[in-house]
Amino acid sequence: MPIALVPALNPLLAFIASGEGGYNSMNQGTSGGRIVGSTHNAASKLGKNLTDMTIGEVMSFQASKQLFAAGRYQVIPTTLRGILPLTGLTPADRFDQKNQDRFGIALIMQRKPAWDYLTGKSNNREAALLALAKEWASLPDPRTGNSFYGSGNKAQHGVEEVTRAVEQARAALIGSGGAGGPGGAGAASAGGIGPVGLLVAAGVVYLIVRGFRR
Repeated sequence: MPIALVPALNPLLAFIASGEGGYNSMNQGTSGGRIVGSTHNAASKLGKNLTDMTIGEVMSFQASKQLFAAGRYQVIPTTLRGILPLTGLTPADRFDQKNQDRFGIALIMQRKPAWDYLTGKSNNREAALLALAKEWASLPDPRTGNSFYGSGNKAQHGVEEVTRAVEQARAALIGSGGAGGPGGAGAASAGGIGPVGLLVAAGVVYLIVRGFRR
């Protein structure tokens, strides 16, 4: 069963995507310290839009080195393989808009310092911002203001801007139902989410299909 979409996270997901890409954005990795093959129209490189592919097709293009970072959240090959079980999706499912957003949610969830802060389990905001910067190169390292990564990557936002987006998401999640309750995110183990349980966020119960540690 795919993880549910979390409406309270939509503004944060849109903020992250504003520095990463659209649903059909892609690149082909780096060469000489520069990002290559970057486009918002995957069909121009691959003959087909990402949103029209299955997840398995995306993985095949990544395996053949024709595709590196894929979609709205610029998911790279190792991350796509690793995060797929947490989304509850399979290679046969579409890499469409809704499922890409499921990847975005799962990517936030598996960064434990970020998810714990957003759901009120932790008050360590800097750790949350650093965790997100490690996931997305467009988000700044809160200690430096620069991208955590080199190789042509640059932060597309300031630390204060990211802080506002994270605080708004935290208020939305906690204020509209929070993450507490039996089996909720507050009951997640110290080592990661899961392995199988329920997440309560924004007043809705979500099934966590499998744990993922980072």
